[in-house]
Amino acid sequence: MNLHTSPIVQLMAHKKWMDIGLYDALQSPAYASKPDAIQQALYWLNHIHIVDQIFRSHMLGQPHSFTSTESSSFPPLTELRREAEALDDWLFQYAQELDAAAGEIINFVFTDGDHGCMSRSQMLMHLASHGLYHISVTTHELILQGLPTPPLLLTTCLNNEAKVEIAR
Repeated sequence: MNLHTSPIVQLMAHKKWMDIGLYDALQSPAYASKPDAIQQALYWLNHIHIVDQIFRSHMLGQPHSFTSTESSSFPPLTELRREAEALDDWLFQYAQELDAAAGEIINFVFTDGDHGCMSRSQMLMHLASHGLYHISVTTHELILQGLPTPPLLLTTCLNNEAKVEIAR
């Protein structure tokens, strides 16, 4: 990612970086004997993925089949990771291609039936902050259990990206 990339694209890169970091941690040997911790994290990762799918549908003007943003069942870790990474890639690409349409207002209906309206860029900002919130709470709980967690700060992500850019 170029250091001069738009803030929305940077937020989508940060979202993907956070998601991958938590999936990597959950698949590390430290979690091998902690299935309850993995299940708790998967619950919230699945919730994030559902919300991401709903807002992608809103941005595309397509219906979705979700009646809630939560689910008592979810795919196995590797499958959810694959699906979430694909959607994170889509969101990153979408943010890169967003230009004059960034401010376009979209009217939609939340899963609780309430009506909403947000611009395309506001929807992307929501997905970034929503994911950060739930991953932060989840990693806090994992830290309390003595488990390793990934870094989450935007500054860390951007610094890592800058080092990669400078090395090129």
